[in-house]
Amino acid sequence: NGVVNLPLSTRIFANAPHNLRQQDKSGPEQFARVLNGLAAFVRHQTNGQPMPALRWKHDDANGKLRLTIEATPPPLGARLWTAQAASRDFRQAMWTEQSATIDHNRVVGELTVPTGGYKAFFGELDYAVEGLKYHLSTQVRVAKSADF
Repeated sequence: NGVVNLPLSTRIFANAPHNLRQQDKSGPEQFARVLNGLAAFVRHQTNGQPMPALRWKHDDANGKLRLTIEATPPPLGARLWTAQAASRDFRQAMWTEQSATIDHNRVVGELTVPTGGYKAFFGELDYAVEGLKYHLSTQVRVAKSADF
């Protein structure tokens, strides 16, 4: 197991506010995204501005997997990142971007149920502070085809 490792705080304090940045690959572009996230956090703190507040819910609706995010302030952009694998091991899986719908403070993304194996996905929202673009993420959900 141990494939989808979430920060300990998200497992112990499940109802506490979390602003996560899921990082699925490595490389120069991803490293820059991580640095921008850290720099955005510092800018928010030094300017006395709160980080965006995100609340999300993973559920199922109309035969699909659904992620609903309430975001204050509204995000500049949003998407789902999704991957499929034969087992819960997603280390070799290809993560692909899928669009999500933004309606002011509400973001909704839906995915088809996996036809075999497992599907993992999470939401990513775009923000900017003082012209610096950064991204916040939800927790990952892993869905098993046999559960549907």
